[in-house]
Amino acid sequence: MVRRTIVFRCLLVACAVLPCVYLLSRRRIHVLADLGQTPWDNLASPSRPLAASFLVGANRSSNVQRVSLVSASQSYPDVTAVVLNWSRLPNVVRIVGLLCGPWLEDVVAEIVVWNNNPREISYQKFVKTGCPSEKLRIYNSPHNAYFQARYIACEQATTRFCFLQDDDYLIMPEVIRTLHARALGTPDHSIHLLPPHEVLSTQLRTVVTSDGVHTSSAWLGHGTILPRTGAVDFLALLHRLNASEDEMKMADNYFTILNNQIPEVWFDQGIELGGGQPFTVGMEGNERNKMHIINACRYLDTLLSTFRASDMSRKLRLPFIEVDGVIPAEHPIFQAPCLGASCLLQTNIPLLPTTSKAGSHSADDIFMQELRGIQSLGQDAVDHYLRFLLLRLSTAARTLHSAVHFVR
Repeated sequence: MVRRTIVFRCLLVACAVLPCVYLLSRRRIHVLADLGQTPWDNLASPSRPLAASFLVGANRSSNVQRVSLVSASQSYPDVTAVVLNWSRLPNVVRIVGLLCGPWLEDVVAEIVVWNNNPREISYQKFVKTGCPSEKLRIYNSPHNAYFQARYIACEQATTRFCFLQDDDYLIMPEVIRTLHARALGTPDHSIHLLPPHEVLSTQLRTVVTSDGVHTSSAWLGHGTILPRTGAVDFLALLHRLNASEDEMKMADNYFTILNNQIPEVWFDQGIELGGGQPFTVGMEGNERNKMHIINACRYLDTLLSTFRASDMSRKLRLPFIEVDGVIPAEHPIFQAPCLGASCLLQTNIPLLPTTSKAGSHSADDIFMQELRGIQSLGQDAVDHYLRFLLLRLSTAARTLHSAVHFVR
């Protein structure tokens, strides 16, 4: 009865706040659409941290990961933001204006714009953002390096972390601050922002085998923070594999698969900027991605089999690959950053039926695993998942004054 009362009150709070959030988000999008204005003039830096947790089978003394902001007086900027440019330069200018703003001055130390377009760009394109030239580094690539460019840029950085994003998505500064706070507490792996349908794909593609595979695929372009050493080790592994030029260019398809860890993904509702010509279009683009993901899985299967069957494990460790992968938790924690405040909403209440299992015979079974999961769930369950209240509460969580626990 108590639990139902708490749920009902939370729903009332969400219903009261969501119209305001919706109007604010519409206002943000309207401002973004006006090319004649600087889009961040009226954007205030988030000030009040909050962590809300909805946990089943936990008590108040449980060791639950929470986000706590590091204040400017206790922190120094230790993130290099990397943005790729191909055909959406106006978007890149807007993104740089946000990343270089005062709300992230104690997080972002440097911004790298990697220009894959043959038409060179200069600092003059970014003068109106107010970003100082010593903080903004522009690299005009002699050829289109595609997605490997972000890892090379991160490898060359001097900071502890890198933040990667594409040029068609806008991530709000409070979300980036939350990512950074989380990375400080868990600095050994990447954290990926994804829209709901991509979170579902990542979960359904989770592959666990008896040979030590514990992996899934997750995109990086919606916003990802990772340790710089992760990019260094990833590129070292690709070179050790003698990866082809095409495989290097399509590096995003290999990153989380070869890491052999279940990627940490957060629900996110970023702002789509659109414009330009997207790289992945239609069936051809999807099939290309699928081919490279399966190829990455086969690499992983081969590497783990060879590693365990030889004396290599006694002498050295493969770069980047976690050979001792962790089996997914029985009750995984789902997470979503708040909008309007730096906080992270967490729940281990199952969002999918517990009948969904991650067992497979080999890593390249990844798409069959996803298909079986969708068929097992049914379309109604998938639609419900994509509309789940967790996303709505993530925007309203800043109205709560303390963490709420659901205890079963």
